[in-house]
Amino acid sequence: MEARLVNSQTDSHQPLDSLLVGFVSLVFFLLGIGAFGLLVLIFGSNPAINHAITSHQRLGAITWTTIRSLGFILPLVICGFSLITFNLSWRLWRRDVNAAAWARQILLWLLLLVGVLVLQSLDGRSALPGVQPDTLPLRINFTLVWLLLGLVVVVCLWLLSTHLAHAFRGKEADHVRSERTAWNLLLPTLVILGLIGIYPLEQIFIASLTDQEFASTAEGEFIGLDNYARLLSLRIDALPCQTDEQTGQCKTRVNGQGQTETQYVNPLRVLDEGYRAGRYREFMAFDLAGTHYSVSARDPVFIKAFWDTVVFTIISVILELLLGLLLATILVSRFRGVDLMRVVILIPWAVPTIVSTQFWNIMLRGDQSGVINSLLLSLGLLDRSQSWFTNPDWQLPMMILVDVWKTTPSMAIMLMPGLLTIPRDIYQAAEVDGAGRVQRLFRITPPLLVPSMAVAIVFRSLNAIRVFDVFQILVGRGRFSLATYTQEVLVQGREVGYSSAIGVIIFFIIVFFVYVYMRSLSVDAD
Repeated sequence: MEARLVNSQTDSHQPLDSLLVGFVSLVFFLLGIGAFGLLVLIFGSNPAINHAITSHQRLGAITWTTIRSLGFILPLVICGFSLITFNLSWRLWRRDVNAAAWARQILLWLLLLVGVLVLQSLDGRSALPGVQPDTLPLRINFTLVWLLLGLVVVVCLWLLSTHLAHAFRGKEADHVRSERTAWNLLLPTLVILGLIGIYPLEQIFIASLTDQEFASTAEGEFIGLDNYARLLSLRIDALPCQTDEQTGQCKTRVNGQGQTETQYVNPLRVLDEGYRAGRYREFMAFDLAGTHYSVSARDPVFIKAFWDTVVFTIISVILELLLGLLLATILVSRFRGVDLMRVVILIPWAVPTIVSTQFWNIMLRGDQSGVINSLLLSLGLLDRSQSWFTNPDWQLPMMILVDVWKTTPSMAIMLMPGLLTIPRDIYQAAEVDGAGRVQRLFRITPPLLVPSMAVAIVFRSLNAIRVFDVFQILVGRGRFSLATYTQEVLVQGREVGYSSAIGVIIFFIIVFFVYVYMRSLSVDAD
C-alpha cells in the first residue's frame, strides 16, 4: 500500500519535472541565440563597419574593418559560448547529470558577468563593452535587460540545485567534478591574462598587418603580410668574380689583415630585377665547392638581430644552467658560513640591471682606465688595450658575460628547491658504489632535477629572448637584439606596423623555445 503511494507521488512529479527541465533547457538554448544576437548587435552598431557596408566595399575590406574594430578574439569567445550553451541545452533535455553540473557552474559564472554588466550600464553612457547607446538602432534600457537576465539565471540555478536535483539520471562522474574544479581555479587567471596579455597581443598582430605610422593620426592601410615578407625575405645567389680584361683571370686584392682575396661582382649589377625591386642588401658571403655565394635580405639588420638574439639566448642559458647548478649544489650544502655565502651570491641578482650593466661598462672600458684591460695588460695576456664594446668580435661574448654574471644567482635560486627534494639516500648509495663528487653531480642530479630545470630554463629563456637593457646600455645602436631593434624601428623609423611584426615574431620564437624545451626534457611525461 505504501509502495503504491510512493509510486503515485513519483509519477505525479514526473510531468512537473519534465516541464521544469524543458524550461531550463530552453533557457540555455535562448542564451545561445542571445549570444549570437549580441554579436550581431555589436557588429551592427559599429560606425566603421556600417560605413564599410553602406559604401558597398568589397568583402575583404568589410572583413578587415570588422577585425580592426572588434578583433577576432571577442567574436570567437561569443561564438564558442553559443555553441557550448546549445550543446548543454540538448544534453539537459536528455537529462544528462554531467550536463546539469556544468549548467550550474556556467550559471554561476554568468551571474557574476551579469553583475558587472549591470554596474557598467548604470552610468547611462555605455550599453555594452565598446558600444555606445547612441549608436544603437533602438533605444534599449540595458540595465533592465541585464537585471531580467540575472533573474532568469537565479531561477534556473535554484531549480537545478533544488527541485531538479533528482530529475537527472545517474551520478556525476569524478573526472567532470575535477574538470569543473580546475576551471574554477583557472578562470580568474584566464580572464586577467586575456585582458592584460591576449588582448594587447591581438592588437599588435592586427597592427602588424598595416603600414601604420607612429605618432600619426591617420589610420594605417591594410597591407597583409608585407611586413613579415620584408622581415623574413632571404635569398642566396651565386656570384661570378671580377675578371681582368687583359688576362681574363679573376681580380684579387689584399685585405686589411694582409690576406689575398678574390673580388666578386656587385650583386646589383648581375642579379635579376627582383633583387633591386625588393631592395635586397648583401650581409654575408661564403664559398662552397668552388662557388662564391652571396646571402642577401630585405632587412639585414633584423636578420643580424635575430641571429644575435638566438646565439645570446642559447649560450647564456646553457652557461647559467651549468653555473647555477654548481652554485645551487654549494648553497644546499651544510658548512660554516653558508648563510653568508647565500647572501653574497644573491648580490648580482639583487642589483638593478641598469646599475650592474653600467658597472661592467666601466670595467670594460676600451683603454687602460678599464679594470679588465689594466689587469690583462699587467698579466701580459694583452699587448695593447682592447675595445671590448666597439670590436664586433667581442661585443656579443662580453654581453653574454655580463648577463651570465647578473642572472646566474636567479638560476641557482630556482634550482635549489628541486635539489632539496632529492633524497640523500641516493647520493649515499652512489658513494658506496664508488661514484665521485663529479659523477654524482652530473649523472645523478640532472635526471632527478628535470622538472625544476625545465621551469628555470623556460623562465630564463623568456628573459633572454626579450633582452633589451644589456644591448641598449652596452652597445646602443651599434648592435641590436630583437627587442632593441623593435624600439629602433618604432621610435626612429616611426613604423608601428613593422615594429609590431617584429613583436609577433618574438612571440613565436618564445613559443618555439618553450615547446622545444618541454619536448626535449619530457616535462609532460614527468
